[in-house]
Amino acid sequence: MDIFLDLYIELLPILAFLPIGYFLKNKYNLSLSWATKLLINILLPALVFYNILQADMTKLAIIPPLAFILAMTMNLPALLASRTFASDSNPHLLRSAFAFYNIAFFGVPTVTALYGEESVPVLICIYIGCGFYGDTIGYFQVAKTNLSNKQAFIKAAKIPLFYTFVAALITKISGVEAPEALQGTMSVVGWVVSAIGMMVIGINLSGVNFKKLDFPYFGKLMSLRMGAGIVIMAVLLTAEYYWIDSLEIEDQMMLALVPFFPIAATLTIFATFLKTEQEKSALLLLFSLIVALVFIPTVAVIMEQIFG
Repeated sequence: MDIFLDLYIELLPILAFLPIGYFLKNKYNLSLSWATKLLINILLPALVFYNILQADMTKLAIIPPLAFILAMTMNLPALLASRTFASDSNPHLLRSAFAFYNIAFFGVPTVTALYGEESVPVLICIYIGCGFYGDTIGYFQVAKTNLSNKQAFIKAAKIPLFYTFVAALITKISGVEAPEALQGTMSVVGWVVSAIGMMVIGINLSGVNFKKLDFPYFGKLMSLRMGAGIVIMAVLLTAEYYWIDSLEIEDQMMLALVPFFPIAATLTIFATFLKTEQEKSALLLLFSLIVALVFIPTVAVIMEQIFG
């Protein structure tokens, strides 16, 4: 039960910004277009750069590629959904929704409750792999929901996130470490990014008629997303164990938690920035948040009982 309490105490202050955004949109017609520009052009690049410098160099060669392959492979179950029960949904949005994982927001309090602060560098490595996919290919996919391939590529090439990843990796390989003096500042930046992300979700949900929602449809999507993620991650961890065998048990357990994480808030941030599929992206995020709030602490408790 401690894991449940620790997780909810950490997350609820940020989750509170979701209904705040909903209220402000309905009451004052609030727009956060300026905030999404700030996030994509300044705050997210700064957070990415700092987190890469914080990563454990010995694990950078193994964990980020596994996380990236997971995100990439999640396009397959998204394609299955779009060709069967989700044929009316935009296939590019579905691919991003399946592949985007909210590592930082849900991951940090979860692994800290399970394994302590010393486990965070491993989580950062996971964040690098998933984030690299989301901030490059993922952004391109969201852009393709209402643009041609050429236009989406041009849009993706203009955002600084890809260049931030490359510059940060070169800096890290060169031996530069993140200054300790920045730790407090970047913690605040991370909190602000999560809070604004929740507000954007709330704003995008303001026009939704919840009485007319197809709940079984969203239930199928979330079940397929989680089930496929579990299978794909199990295959990746098995391959790593038999062919490389360099990960510790706690590394494997943290990677095993990833399929239960919700969709990253960057999905609706990108959708808002690009002015496409804003309502649908917010709904997908909302349902994935609800599922994650139940499953993540439950799975964490089970892992603690088995391996702790």
